[in-house]
Amino acid sequence: MISFSPNSPLLSLRYLILIFGLSLILQGCKKKDANILAKVGDQEIHADELTQAYDQRKKKKLTKSEVFEDLLNQKALLHKAYSINLDKNTDLKKELEKLLIQKYIETEIAPKLQALTISANEIKKYHSDNIDRFTKPGQRRIAIIQFKTKSENKSNDYQNLLAKINQIRADAITKSVDEKFIGFGELAKNHSKDLPSSSRNGDVGWIVDGFHNYRWGQKVNEAAFDLKNIGDISNIVVTDRGLYLVRLLDIRESKITPIEKIGSRTRNRLLELKVIKERKRLINKIRDSVEVEIYEE
Repeated sequence: MISFSPNSPLLSLRYLILIFGLSLILQGCKKKDANILAKVGDQEIHADELTQAYDQRKKKKLTKSEVFEDLLNQKALLHKAYSINLDKNTDLKKELEKLLIQKYIETEIAPKLQALTISANEIKKYHSDNIDRFTKPGQRRIAIIQFKTKSENKSNDYQNLLAKINQIRADAITKSVDEKFIGFGELAKNHSKDLPSSSRNGDVGWIVDGFHNYRWGQKVNEAAFDLKNIGDISNIVVTDRGLYLVRLLDIRESKITPIEKIGSRTRNRLLELKVIKERKRLINKIRDSVEVEIYEE
């Protein structure tokens, strides 16, 4: 039997070998990162990644193991995509840039835009600056008698026609005292060349201030709105479509929609315009904060 003294060189060597062996064993048994669940090629699946994926797929009623299998497939595909350098594909880079821009807008710009509101003063100013948009135009209900002529202005026939029209006007004024005399009454039926209205005492209904697309033309409209009182009859109106008498039957004055009656549609439109303006301002501010060099072609 061979014995070793405590100071023997062989004993020291044995201790060294033992220590080295133990270190190798400990290295081999070293615990992996607890957050890493799997490694597929050079792609890792982390515990929080699985949890997030599982939460996102809850509506599909998948089990956690099914979600894990799906992640394994995705990582395998991702590994292969990187192996053939798809990450360097120009089109993919452009798509990634678009996604990054959109994500930046969602996280940095969108919250500021969503916080925007329309104040009472802004509504008031918009109402004042756009009063025409909130004004319902006036309307007049009128009756007409149309006379057509091909005669020259200075001809005897033309002068005789003017005299006839003035007489009809005088008759209409005289008959107006009769409550049964409506519009131009029988005078329209007997003399007017405007067939649609001649059988209705000359009544053509309501006309709108500022709207000129009527068969009798703009001058008749202007004459109608120049009449001040219901029952008034215009002087002879000369147009390229003939000569007219106009009688005012009823009045609807223009009305301004008050501020408190402004609907949500207008408010939403104002907010939309404000968001567009603020978005542009924020993006311009970001651009100004970045060094930009433009090279001549």
